[in-house]
Amino acid sequence: MRKFSTKADVASEAASHAAADAEESPMSAAPHLPSGQRVLGTLVGYNCRRAYLVIIERSMKHMAKHELRPTSFSLLSLVHHEPGLNSRQVSKALGVRPPNLVSIIASLEARGLIERRPDPTDGRSLGLHPTADGSRLAIRLERTLARTETEATSMLSDSERQTLIALLGRIWSTSLEK
Repeated sequence: MRKFSTKADVASEAASHAAADAEESPMSAAPHLPSGQRVLGTLVGYNCRRAYLVIIERSMKHMAKHELRPTSFSLLSLVHHEPGLNSRQVSKALGVRPPNLVSIIASLEARGLIERRPDPTDGRSLGLHPTADGSRLAIRLERTLARTETEATSMLSDSERQTLIALLGRIWSTSLEK
């Protein structure tokens, strides 16, 4: 362990460590970015947002053909795979506030993609169910969006893509526990 004789020695040592750390991180951590963005490039949120924009731009083209947005597609897919969920369960599963969900459900119902049915165990509750058209559309879009995401992340191996999905899922699913 190194001994320091003065406060100036401590400060000098701290400054040299800070300079070494600065050389290793932000600027060298994201060398693919212009120098002004390199600090941003070390932030998870910034990278998630940039990646999201790349993927959502491509995905929106496919969803827009069916007059769907990401949340309405997610609701349709969820109800296709778990028919009978009530709006409270859908709200929790998708992380969407209940008031925001009302218009999405109404829109999908008006288009004949989902329907509300009384819950067989609790007649006061209405479960959301896909119609045949809704299930067909969910299946078709799920396949299309999976291909679109694979193309958008083609610089990753299959293993890297699965690791990325697992890590991102771990981040957002942990927030549900709080």
